Amino acid sequence: MRTRKLARGRLLVVFVVLSSGACTHYWERPGAGVADFERESAVCIEEAKKIPYGAGIEQIYRSCMRAKGWKRVEVSVAENNQFRGPEDVEDFARPPAPLSGTRYQNR
Repeated sequence: MRTRKLARGRLLVVFVVLSSGACTHYWERPGAGVADFERESAVCIEEAKKIPYGAGIEQIYRSCMRAKGWKRVEVSVAENNQFRGPEDVEDFARPPAPLSGTRYQNR
């Protein structure tokens, strides 16, 4: 019985540790820099805003970005070629800064 409690306790600790390293979505494209992302993300945001507010705005944005060669990835710490874009309806009014979030330091 005591062994089961210890095992459950260890599983709980592992779960908490793994879930505390929350992942965030970023966009990346080989050879692209922050200026490329800012320009193309702005175009896709404007395209997405043309539809009725909130009606699939995220999907329109993501489709537009994919059409421009960007890939959406989920990581806990972003590399220097990964950039933040809007993730929910509220973000389209004030998009996050492309270099926001947890990042690797420039080397």
